[in-house]
Amino acid sequence: MRVHLKGINSHTAKLADSTTKTYWYAWKGGPRLQGEPGTPEFIASYNEAASQKLWLQSRTPRCPPGATAAGVAPRLREAVNSAIVCLCKA
Repeated sequence: MRVHLKGINSHTAKLADSTTKTYWYAWKGGPRLQGEPGTPEFIASYNEAASQKLWLQSRTPRCPPGATAAGVAPRLREAVNSAIVCLCKA
């Protein structure tokens, strides 16, 4: 059975002995996945990485509704909103 795993990223590297190897990651900048695509080991490592990502997102502080970052440049505000820590002025 084929399963579509969202966000899988691959990187093909040329090794010292002139062979190529493809490395698979759960998402860009994410943890490397074990096994080959389609194997139970690969799906299990993806599920483990996804559960850790959800755990981190659930503990990330968010700005309360209506909070503003007054006096902060728009470019900095965008960068901060995409980071883990959110700088807000309530």
